[in-house]
Amino acid sequence: MAGNGRVFISHVHEDNARVTPLLAALDAWGVDYWFDTQQLGAGQHISERVQQALAERDIFMLICTPATNASMWTGLELQAFRGLLERDKQAGRGERRKVIYLILDPAYARQPVGPHDIVVDASQAHPSVWFKELRSTLGVKPPRRGLSRRAVIAAGATATVALAASACAGVRLLSAQGSGKPAVTPKTHMPTSTPQPEAARLEWFFTSTDGPEALAVANDAVYLSGTEGMYALTAATGDLKWFRSKIAGASSSIPQIAGPTMYYCGENEFLLAVSTADGSQVWSASIGAGSSSTPFVDASGIYANASDGFLYAFNAADGSPRWKTQIGGKEFLDLSSPTA
Repeated sequence: MAGNGRVFISHVHEDNARVTPLLAALDAWGVDYWFDTQQLGAGQHISERVQQALAERDIFMLICTPATNASMWTGLELQAFRGLLERDKQAGRGERRKVIYLILDPAYARQPVGPHDIVVDASQAHPSVWFKELRSTLGVKPPRRGLSRRAVIAAGATATVALAASACAGVRLLSAQGSGKPAVTPKTHMPTSTPQPEAARLEWFFTSTDGPEALAVANDAVYLSGTEGMYALTAATGDLKWFRSKIAGASSSIPQIAGPTMYYCGENEFLLAVSTADGSQVWSASIGAGSSSTPFVDASGIYANASDGFLYAFNAADGSPRWKTQIGGKEFLDLSSPTA
């Protein structure tokens, strides 16, 4: 993307919570952004501090929800930024500034956009899809080894849980750095009752050379599958609780947690039940040709699709088979997961 890559996030105060996954992603990518939690009162003007932030940043990201449609302040901020665009044009500086409309709610009433504006519709897309589109739009390069080789858990326990909830139990946020702590800490501006002008939202992250593939958050822990095994990390600090190499076979299947047990479809033709306390195997059950789908767990049992075209049902207590039925071909089952 043209310009300095620094982002001004324009949003409505009541949308603070729903923007948490976005901020976690920007932190993981090392993006310098402005996010102001202060609410302007009636009759106030755009402050000098906000005007300076607009002038310093070449990317204006508007968070689009129904509340945005009713907001006067986001309109004023956008108008001020477009004034900077016009000034640049008159000075012959080209189109270095960009406007991004990030739509988070399908009820948002779309407004006319400029010829060079960018629209990212996250209202009906899976987070993994629109995160990738947004990362590309911002010019954030993926890790050298590609999407499946490095995973970053961003923003500590609170934001990790928010990400898991918004992403059907897991979205990987990929750092632009090779390994270790990102070299650049995002500069965030989040005025609160206790001013924290340089508050960083990235509390910890985890990297692995064996390619974490899927994650789940439960019981104050984060569970990651990898080609060499399964990791359990403390959600608050990211410390390693346990690692089990015997739970191998990285899969896009998201681990499902029910009480003290985790259920996981590996690509080695097994459905596994694992203790969340120490990673010990409770039982395993064969699921035909293997599966990359996410199992479904409820009081009646465990259900999993398999690449042989069958849906399998198991007893949760011991993994004994209950029934199986053919419901589709490999193409269908590889892209779907059972649900109630």
